[in-house]
Order: sequence, then C-alpha cells, then structure tokens
Amino acid sequence: MATTKSNSFIVYCDLNDQLQLLSDEEAGIVFKNIIGYSLTGQLSLTDNKAVNVVLVGMATQIDRNKRKYEEVRAKRSAAGKKGNEHRWHHNDSTEAEVSTQAEEKTSAPDKGDLGASDRAIPVKEKKASSAVKHTRVASVEDRKNDFIKSMEMYTHDYDADMLNDFYRYWTELNKQRTKMRFEMQKTWEVGKRLAMWSRKSYNQA
Repeated sequence: MATTKSNSFIVYCDLNDQLQLLSDEEAGIVFKNIIGYSLTGQLSLTDNKAVNVVLVGMATQIDRNKRKYEEVRAKRSAAGKKGNEHRWHHNDSTEAEVSTQAEEKTSAPDKGDLGASDRAIPVKEKKASSAVKHTRVASVEDRKNDFIKSMEMYTHDYDADMLNDFYRYWTELNKQRTKMRFEMQKTWEVGKRLAMWSRKSYNQA
C-alpha cells in the first residue's frame, strides 16, 4: 500500500454490497481504520478476515484515485509551464526585434546630412560598431531568460496574468538598453518581490 497522506477520499456506492455482509460494529471498524489510512498512509488490519477484505479493497481504490489525481496535476503543471514560457519568450522576441530595428536606424546616418569627412569613415568601422550593439542585445536576452527561469518555481502560486505583468515590469530596459529595472535594485529576491506584488494587487512598487 502507498504511504501517502490525504485529508479526504472518495467512497463509491458499490461498497454498499460489501458492507451489507458486515455487522454494524464491523462496518464501523472499517470506516475508522480507512480514515486512519487516509490520514497516515498506514493500514491497520484486524483479526476479522471479512473486515480486512473490505479494508484492503477501499485502500486500493484510494491509492488508485490518488495516482490518477497526481497524473492529471502533473499534466496540467507541464501544460501551464509550457504556456507561460511560450508567452514570455514571445514577448522577448518582439522586444528584441524592436530593439534591433531601433539600433539599426540609430546607427545608419542620413545620406543627405553627410559631409566630406563623414563619407571618409571606413566601412569596416561601421560594421564593428554594429556588431558590438548586437552582442549587447544578445546579452540582455540571456539575462531575461535567466529571469524567467527564476520565476518558474512560482507558477503554481500565482496566476499567469500576474506573472506576466511582473515580468514585463521588472525587465523594462533603461535608456541605454543595457540594464533591466530589477538589475538596478539594491536588493532582489524573486519570491519576496512576488509576494509583495501579489499583496499590492499588481501595484508596481
């Protein structure tokens, strides 16, 4: 028998056929022992074979129901993590694309404003500058992924909308696009920040 604890269990009506074969005293022993099994995971058999048959049958059914419940919960948890990861990474991809486009526009001067000295800038120098900027964007994206991983253990404690709002707020970039909001805090613990955020109903503190 499994040694798992539970605060509740299901009793099926077809158990009535077996209980009718027992005396009221024996039926009381069955229910007293099966409640103990549900709380402690330990089945206490008696000297009465008829009582033991019913006890073992009920304990087996309790274990079977618990396994089904755990399987369903595990599937839902995996689906929830996959959905949250998809939403977060989708937001990251969009932000990275906008950031890259903005940098390309900034690094590309208007040909109509170029003077003689500007035209003399070697092409290789411009490419090197662009490469540095793209490296910086990749570094920020890696840190955002780390931030997402630090939140994954709390997906069961808070709903997806709150986690997404928390993520978007604390990963906002500064004007130089080199640091995120949470990186500029003197102290930072994801669990404590989430708890505070939840108590303040998403107020951005």
